[in-house]
Amino acid sequence: MGLRMSSMRIRWLVNPTASSLHAAAALAAGHTLTDSALARALAAPLSALEQELDAENIPAEEFWRLVSALSTTFDDSRQLAKMALYRTLERPASTETVQRIGVRIAQLNDVLRLAKPNLAEELTLRSGPIRTQWEARGPGLLKYIFSATEPRLMVDAADIVLVLPVLGGGGAAQLYNNSVRLEAVLADPHAELPEVARLSWLLAQLHLDLPQLATGISRDRLPHLAALAMLPVALEAAAELELIQISASTLSRAHQLWHLRFPTQADPIATVLRWWEAYTAARPPFEVALQSLDEMLDAAPT
Repeated sequence: MGLRMSSMRIRWLVNPTASSLHAAAALAAGHTLTDSALARALAAPLSALEQELDAENIPAEEFWRLVSALSTTFDDSRQLAKMALYRTLERPASTETVQRIGVRIAQLNDVLRLAKPNLAEELTLRSGPIRTQWEARGPGLLKYIFSATEPRLMVDAADIVLVLPVLGGGGAAQLYNNSVRLEAVLADPHAELPEVARLSWLLAQLHLDLPQLATGISRDRLPHLAALAMLPVALEAAAELELIQISASTLSRAHQLWHLRFPTQADPIATVLRWWEAYTAARPPFEVALQSLDEMLDAAPT
């Protein structure tokens, strides 16, 4: 662990739009929200938005990923819709499509504004515990992660966007703009997997979309692949700092509690364990290792 590396510059943000889209995306992905009243209120505008996406053949998963990442950049719902659609489709969407989807985003925001009129202030207050934990443990976690892999995998700077806890602990790495969103829980919902460890895992993924690392990996698989690839080393880092106890089930628990969903016929946990053992033994360039993991996950189960 003697490698020298600069620290990652962190900016903490709160944004109501990010929270409304985080909640909507969780529902769209099939999760159950902890607040059933909020889930019911979001149902109608979410359904309308999903119908718009389906009617225009817009890839829903990619749209949710990008609109969530861009939510802190645009205050205007129409401008947010315009850029998210442009990035999703890799071409401009029609004015009418932008207008309709912008309206749906505004409706989702209105629902959350009514439910949580003081959300920005609440999230600012909620930021205290995780920021304190991160300042104490975060640099050590990142040092271990990027020493055990490669220092070039660490981004120079990242945004941490704190959002309303609707899953009782959750988050996502937003590779598009080097940011992560993290539910601002006041205490660790799962003592065996503290949120500071989840945060280090999310931040560790952000540079895996570099062209030299992701060549040949489809953009719809890359976020899933990045999440799985950085899971073993993030858990090792947490164990090294005595935040967790490593056991045979730790990886499976993280896979479940941190909401990983990899589109593969292979067993993702068994596969990533074999891959990580091979990587730590040989230490090939990480782009070679990442391509190998993609191929292993793509292989039919034996």
